[in-house]
Amino acid sequence: MAFEASTKADPHYKHSDQLSGIDPYYGAHVVDSSTNVIADEFFFVKGNDLFFVAIASQADDVLSLTVSQAKAQYDSAPPTTIPTSDWPENNGHSSLPDPGTASANIFFAVLVLGVIGFVVVRIIRGRKPPAAVAFQMSEDRNYWWDGQIWRDTSQQAPPNAHRSNDEALWWDGRNWRPNPQVPGPEQRQPPSTDPHGQA
Repeated sequence: MAFEASTKADPHYKHSDQLSGIDPYYGAHVVDSSTNVIADEFFFVKGNDLFFVAIASQADDVLSLTVSQAKAQYDSAPPTTIPTSDWPENNGHSSLPDPGTASANIFFAVLVLGVIGFVVVRIIRGRKPPAAVAFQMSEDRNYWWDGQIWRDTSQQAPPNAHRSNDEALWWDGRNWRPNPQVPGPEQRQPPSTDPHGQA
């Protein structure tokens, strides 16, 4: 087992522990002298599962308890948790993906990412403010120059300013502003129910 090699490389490893009636397994006795902790541990396989049982104490007295716990764990574990016919080594197929299927999957993933990227770019571009407008604003941006006089932006928007789709906002070159020529919702008159305008 790979665990056996890594455990033996541990500086706390002292010697192997023996366990009968279970195969394959690996047991180890480890001691951490800095904390005065002594442990016995077992790794074993049953079916397609790997188990690890370890008990530690500050006295060298847990080997028999660890052995009995490992055997109890082994006995209570199911023979297998995945049918042996589904094990990669028994299904007769390589675990590597088919190159044609892998290429198709990669192509599809790139295509999907490309479409997502295109949509995101369109959304971002759609949110960009309009280009600079051809009128002059005062420094405090409360007035615009109509060519002869300064006009109050709260009273009138420049006629050539970009408008939002619903005409409720206009672009001053930096920000969207409420369009004073469009009445607010509270000022708008509801349409007459009579198409001829009669009460």
